Amino acid sequence: MNLYGHAVVASWRSGDAWHGLGSMLPDLAGIAGARPPTPLPTPLSEALRAGVALHHATDALFHAAPEFVALCADALDTLQRAGVPRGPARGTAHIAVV
Repeated sequence: MNLYGHAVVASWRSGDAWHGLGSMLPDLAGIAGARPPTPLPTPLSEALRAGVALHHATDALFHAAPEFVALCADALDTLQRAGVPRGPARGTAHIAVV
């Protein structure tokens, strides 16, 4: 759902498919256990770079939202009380409330 959300937000800014890919690239790289290439390849670099920047800006706003912070804290507490270790519980709480 997180990838889809980033793609939707990107579509509000641009219909360029490379911009949409850039908006998902940080999470796709994380899923693959990799880092986005640096520097980004040309000639697509501007669209990809703009999408990556939008991804980070979107995450910053979302992660600062009091509702999101409260939902994550509640989910983390519930998971830890159920015996899930802190690291996996944090990751799961973040994904579960998105």
